[in-house]
Amino acid sequence: MKYIAAVVAVLAAVVPAEANLLSNPGFEQEGTWSGRAEWWEWGNPDTHGAIWGNATRESWRAHSGSWEGTIRGAWSGSDYGGWWQEKRATPGVTYTFSAWFWADSTWTNQQDQGMKIEFFDGTEEASGQMIYAVTNAFSDIGEAWVQKTVQAVAPTNAVWVRVVIYASGVGQDGALQFDDLVLEEEPGTLILISRLGAGGLLCVGVLGRVRRRK
Repeated sequence: MKYIAAVVAVLAAVVPAEANLLSNPGFEQEGTWSGRAEWWEWGNPDTHGAIWGNATRESWRAHSGSWEGTIRGAWSGSDYGGWWQEKRATPGVTYTFSAWFWADSTWTNQQDQGMKIEFFDGTEEASGQMIYAVTNAFSDIGEAWVQKTVQAVAPTNAVWVRVVIYASGVGQDGALQFDDLVLEEEPGTLILISRLGAGGLLCVGVLGRVRRRK
């Protein structure tokens, strides 16, 4: 029985409580003011997230919870904006970034908007130069929540993986809105420990797939 208990303890340590790598993925945690979101604001609490241009946190029509991220039209004073957040990357691992989107009927000039996964080299403390990126540009967002996804494999020298939502050259009116962002990494392989052998535990096959902790 002690061996079974040991196996259970190992599995509990490997399987995470949640698969989403992003912090504050639904923008529910306020930043330095209501229009900013913690972990998506430079210096709050670190330098691994930020916004630019006409991006704000709003409570207009969240997909879940009470808040969503937005990129507003030129009525806000700028015709471009975006959000990004980055986490430590593992070379060779596949990363999938998904989010739910809504756009007002007056939101125009959707030719340059979308979501990206970007990979950076650097150190354990800070990202360096971008070394690879994959973009999903889309123009079919309207007044109904729709999920979009982009996927990429981290190159061998990747240290950081960054998710980005952007829009530029937008029209005067409306806003692009998004919520419930998820960044997942490809699960790892778990070896099945089937029985006790003469020398101890015997590994005989693959039981399934699990995700590593953040």
